Amino acid sequence: MDGIPASRRRPPITGVWLCALALLALFAPGCSDPEPQRKPGPLRIAVDIPPMMSVVQALAPAGAETTLITPPGAPAHGYEPGPRAVTAVLEADLVVLSTRGLNPSIDRLLRISSNPEQVVIAMARIEHSHAASGVDDYVHAYEKGAHPWLEPTLMGEFAEVLGASIPREPGSPAAAGNERLGGFRALCAEIDSLYASRLQSLQGRGLVVVHDAWSDLAERYGFRIAAVIDLAEGAEPTPATIVNAAEALRSGEASAIAIEPQFAGRIADRLVELTGASVITLDPLGDGDWEQLMRSNLDALVEGLSADPNTTEESGAQ
Repeated sequence: MDGIPASRRRPPITGVWLCALALLALFAPGCSDPEPQRKPGPLRIAVDIPPMMSVVQALAPAGAETTLITPPGAPAHGYEPGPRAVTAVLEADLVVLSTRGLNPSIDRLLRISSNPEQVVIAMARIEHSHAASGVDDYVHAYEKGAHPWLEPTLMGEFAEVLGASIPREPGSPAAAGNERLGGFRALCAEIDSLYASRLQSLQGRGLVVVHDAWSDLAERYGFRIAAVIDLAEGAEPTPATIVNAAEALRSGEASAIAIEPQFAGRIADRLVELTGASVITLDPLGDGDWEQLMRSNLDALVEGLSADPNTTEESGAQ
């Protein structure tokens, strides 16, 4: 496909699901057959998690087929795609990832892609992931837990890279793609300005969070992550982690606990019982509407950071 360079051959692996192997067999050439060819049809884009759908749909040309690999409500870490999503990844011209290594199942599928022209673009990469060689990554961060799509200026920068990787339809003027990109960049700038304005008076305030997803946002807008109770991927926090979180709430270093729809947990409930802390809900994934996700999270942040930390201190002293 015009505009997308052919990716280098990916090394074979074992241990991919039976459905992926069965689908791959449909594309596997015989000993004397020519190299696999791209399946005819429109531009195909596979997207790993819901918040990345907005930028892809904003920039993709009319007629492009866009498939979400991980549906809303499913865990981003370790989700195993169903047959339809597996096929979408294998046949995709462009695979857009929030974080390379976030889901090893997707990484394994990329190694056996049936599209020799497939290109993979990732917004970030987990440092210790065993990513296949020959894949182009656009990297904002290497720290595990970084979720750069939650920081609007990083999302805007990524849109520039993604826009340059999406080919134009034959006969489509470059101005059309530039207009789509400009519109999304303007949205990112609007969200950034809104966050800066509403959080300016709350700089220095802190939160206890149940998932290390908010560091990029905190750094950008001046609030603090006072403690992290890592409930992601079924992790069990240590007693010291729980004590530190409780102390942050009792001392006023943090004004609220931020839970997530994916990770709430009895430990957060117990901290509320111990400290009387306010509770807010921050969602790192949403349902595919990035703008609404960012606006909802901003409302929650303002509520949590505005909570009176003296309330938690008094409760802890009882």
